[in-house]
Amino acid sequence: MREVMAGLPLLLPGAAAAATLLVRRSRAVFGIAWGTVVGLWLMGLLLVVSPPAGWDALARWYNLMVLALAGLSLAVSVHVIGAERAQGEIGDAEVRRYFALFEVFTLCLLAIGCFTNYLAIWAAVEGTTLSSVLLVAFAGGPRPAEAAWKYLVVTGIGGLLALMATVLILYGAGVPLGGWSLAPVGAGAISAGGRIAVEVGLVLAVVGYGSKAGLVPFHTWLPDAHSEAPAPVSAALSAIKLVGGIYALLRLVALAGSVVGATWPHVLLIVTGLLSLGIAAAAIPGQRDLKRMFAYSSIEHMGIIALGAGFGGIGLLGALLHMWTHGFSKSALFYGSGNVRLRYAATGGPGVRGILGAMPLTGSALALATVAIVGLPPFGLFWSEWLVLLGGVQAGQLIWVGVALVFLIINLLGFGLRLPDLLLGGSPRGTGGGHAESLSALWPLGVALVGALVVGLVLPGAFHGTWVGAAHVLTGGGQG
Repeated sequence: MREVMAGLPLLLPGAAAAATLLVRRSRAVFGIAWGTVVGLWLMGLLLVVSPPAGWDALARWYNLMVLALAGLSLAVSVHVIGAERAQGEIGDAEVRRYFALFEVFTLCLLAIGCFTNYLAIWAAVEGTTLSSVLLVAFAGGPRPAEAAWKYLVVTGIGGLLALMATVLILYGAGVPLGGWSLAPVGAGAISAGGRIAVEVGLVLAVVGYGSKAGLVPFHTWLPDAHSEAPAPVSAALSAIKLVGGIYALLRLVALAGSVVGATWPHVLLIVTGLLSLGIAAAAIPGQRDLKRMFAYSSIEHMGIIALGAGFGGIGLLGALLHMWTHGFSKSALFYGSGNVRLRYAATGGPGVRGILGAMPLTGSALALATVAIVGLPPFGLFWSEWLVLLGGVQAGQLIWVGVALVFLIINLLGFGLRLPDLLLGGSPRGTGGGHAESLSALWPLGVALVGALVVGLVLPGAFHGTWVGAAHVLTGGGQG
């Protein structure tokens, strides 16, 4: 019964997807989408007051983020897809297909946190891949198709490895495959074969779920997929889908750590996190397309979450807070890039210059979101990154904290090198003028930007029990 109650939030996006497929006119599809947006946010408010009995604190922390950000990206989709429909670029069938897929994508994102079985979580993560890969290819043409294919192949192989990892860790830990519980089992007397199975499974988990989360060196699909997808899809991929992969990975790491101890899992997370920070630092300065730059930034921030989880203690609290602060900040950037595309018909290249002059409100929001994403105060990412690094200091990992700081500074300089030219350089050029600065384009961008500013300060106080409880779940404290 607890499992049934835990899954009730899935009914809303599931019903919305079914209704979307039944209607024919775009106006009805947009109406269903708006109803879903309102329903997701109302559900979030309800879950703050009375979360389902089957969820632990980590599931509450993750699912509240999904409800907030998926609803916002769905609202942005109404504007972006509506503008393309009005311009005659797509028809009613494409509109219906897009929103049905996005609603299924939302269902799968929620299912990751709703399910209380490790194999079911794996299936939900696979569902996010299968639904979003078609959204990545939505624009049509060779480049989106190539990006979607690379996404499917790389993360599909990662999914198989994640399944193997799940089975090995459950076997080694003595957890029944069909058992509906996520509580770590606790260290006990296990056979040598069981310990080896957990250790091998742990490596496979980092590889498999690391590919889903865009962690280096399993990140190769991410820049292409994020840059070719529609802007609200890119935002959902970066802000929610990648975090879903991290969520599933940390669940398995917690289980494995309860059997073999925390040292080896933490080393893997620290190494993977630093690699992700380093590759992002090397790549961001060379990007000339907004969305590719933001995609490499996503790799950086998934690395910060992995690093915080590897440091443990306050670093783990910082990693959990970073899921939210990064989600709002990156959503603001991708929403802004969507406005740029509607104006310039591109997000990079020699024609995309002088954004601030052509689109003063969107350009200003992009500038502020950039300040947020590089971790400068007073935005929330500053506080979550500070907690991650403080966790490393408290854990005695001073060398790795220093390396991480160097990479963070390089990433900051990379944005500082590229963004001024895009925002200020040259004379503005564009098409589709009125769409980019309309109220429907600006209010979600403003909401995401306000979230990027306040969540780092508000969440730890307003949801302190859930925040600390989520960390407690990942350190062997059970359901939390």
